[in-house]
Amino acid sequence: MEIVQPKAIRPQAVLLPWWAVQLLGWMLYCVVTFLSLTLWYGDPQWLHVVQISAEAFLGAALTVPLGLSIKYAARGSIAARLIMHLLIVAITAFVWNVMRMYMFATLFPGSNIWQEFGGWYFASFLIFALWTTLYYSIRAYSAVAAEQERAMNEKLRRITAESLSRDSQLQMLRYQINPHFIFNTMNSINALVATDRSKEAREMINQFSSFLRITLEGDKNLFVQLDEEIDAIEGYLSVEKMRFHERLQMKIDIPPHLSDIMVPSLILQPIVENAVRHGVEGQRKSCLIRVTAQSEDDRLILRVSNNGPPLKIADAIDKPNGRKEGGVGLQNVRSRLDTVYDGDYIFTLEQSDEKTVTALISIPLSIDRGIS
Repeated sequence: MEIVQPKAIRPQAVLLPWWAVQLLGWMLYCVVTFLSLTLWYGDPQWLHVVQISAEAFLGAALTVPLGLSIKYAARGSIAARLIMHLLIVAITAFVWNVMRMYMFATLFPGSNIWQEFGGWYFASFLIFALWTTLYYSIRAYSAVAAEQERAMNEKLRRITAESLSRDSQLQMLRYQINPHFIFNTMNSINALVATDRSKEAREMINQFSSFLRITLEGDKNLFVQLDEEIDAIEGYLSVEKMRFHERLQMKIDIPPHLSDIMVPSLILQPIVENAVRHGVEGQRKSCLIRVTAQSEDDRLILRVSNNGPPLKIADAIDKPNGRKEGGVGLQNVRSRLDTVYDGDYIFTLEQSDEKTVTALISIPLSIDRGIS
């Protein structure tokens, strides 16, 4: 099954990037100024075009310190922020107004432009006030767009996690009804009946039917309580123990206060299957499969260990070079954890000592950090 990765969230204007808005805004300023002032009140010259273009360039350059200043001023009470913003806009407009009036007076000597300082300054203040309003409007729009995208990504992550959960359940079901598995179970029952061990045969039939009932009628939710997950594992190991007898030993240690912790459904099943396949079937002597749970620093630590043949390189989960390998079942576990917890997990399979192979899962105790 292909895993759909949510797109990265980038808080930015959806329609146009900020630099494009800036460019269009100052171009519009040039056009409006030329049509409403230069062309309307006098004879247009090329120097007017140069002067208006230079004004726009200087104004655009001043928006850089203006933007940094209003970001710094976005603190404190509403009244304090409003006063700071008005002061910053007024100072910026004053600087720009002096620059553009001086440039106009230089290009057109004798215009006596300084007598109109008030009118020019009002226009300058209005332009930068509009720029500030536009700046905050685009920031607000970008924040809303980013929040909508985050919600869509969360929904996509949940859909992916549910799909992976169903895929894991189907993988488990295919293994359970696999002819090889049924043949081994039926053959074991037949051998018990043939040797007049009817009591053991009935017990194995009961274990096998209970195991299938848990699988076929089990809860299909994305999360289940830890004790429900352990029930499914115990059912599976009980059937396998009827086949392997003393070669399979199991020990499950789950503290009572962790029994109602929510975990992804069927997350341990592929790991336990892997332990049976490599630990029990891979040797003739007895193999102990141990499942434990503990809490450490607001995290749930799950361990599945078995004593048996040493871990093969191809079975490793994490490699020093960063490669991730392992069987289909183990890769499915990793994919589900990555989708549900968005990287906030640990999943390792390692040789803990000469005779023990241990799989470890570390996830948050609360599913609020995953998908709820």
